[in-house]
This record gives sequence, C-alpha cells and structure tokens, in this order.
Amino acid sequence: MVGSASRFGDGKPLVLIPQLFATDISLFPLSMWLKALGYRPVTAGHFMNMENPSNDRSLSRVIRDITRKVGRKVIVIAHSSSMTQVLAAAHKNRELVSDVIVFDAKNRPTTDGLRVHFLQSNWPPLNGIAELPRLLRSIGMELIEGMGWTGTPHSHAQLAEGEGS
Repeated sequence: MVGSASRFGDGKPLVLIPQLFATDISLFPLSMWLKALGYRPVTAGHFMNMENPSNDRSLSRVIRDITRKVGRKVIVIAHSSSMTQVLAAAHKNRELVSDVIVFDAKNRPTTDGLRVHFLQSNWPPLNGIAELPRLLRSIGMELIEGMGWTGTPHSHAQLAEGEGS
C-alpha cells in the first residue's frame, strides 16, 4: 500500500455474522470495506441465519478453521439479533476468540469474562459502523501459540476447500 508499510488492519481475522433471518450476502458491503481497510473478514456460511444447532455448529467450525489457518484469535462481529448465538459460540471457543462486537444491543447480558463491545447505530444507521475501525484498532492482535499464518482466506468456503493461500 502506498505510503505505509502495512494496512492498519494488519490481517486481523474477523468473523461476520448476519442478523437473524438474513444471509451472508447482506454482509458483502461490510466485508469488502473491512478487507479494504486491511482486515481478513470471513462469513459463517449461513444461507439464512436462524437460531438452530446447525448454524451454531457452523459458526464454531468457522472460528476453529480461521484460527487454525491464520494462527490468530478472531474477533466476531454480529448484530444484536444474533447475540445469543454469537455469545454461545464465543464461550464454547473462548481460547480462539479475542473479542466480540455487537451492534444495536438493547440489553447487555453477562459475558462471563469475554471481552464484548457494544456499538449503537441509532440514527443514521451508519453511526455505529463509523465507530468500528476505531474500535478494531484498539483491539490487540492475539496469536495462538504453536500456530502460524498460512494464507489469506476470504470466505469459509475457501477455507474448507483449502483455497485462499
């Protein structure tokens, strides 16, 4: 990148979760923006995000896959409508998740030691998203011992197929 040694995202892995009854496609603009800022966003591979065991397993698998591939703890980003699912997966994979960011949470549940950040969008809706880069820069990179970076995954499908390296 012209004028700097590295982009400010420094390849930090992010797992993006759509709000309930939405698909990963709804996250495409956010994903592309975060990628342009130097982050490594992936989606959970949900055709439609619904609170069900299949999506819970899928989210846990994505978290494990990206940390194995990159060797860094992930930051999970979700809308409040997916908060229960996301917090459950983060607790289950606590050693692989550095932080959770939740947009528009009306209530703030007990997080049992997880670092959870709550961003409010209010109106206009983009206010919370405008705060996201500042918050992401404040979260340190956490490596997972014994794991090294091996590629640049862009989606869960690429991780599963071994592409993106």
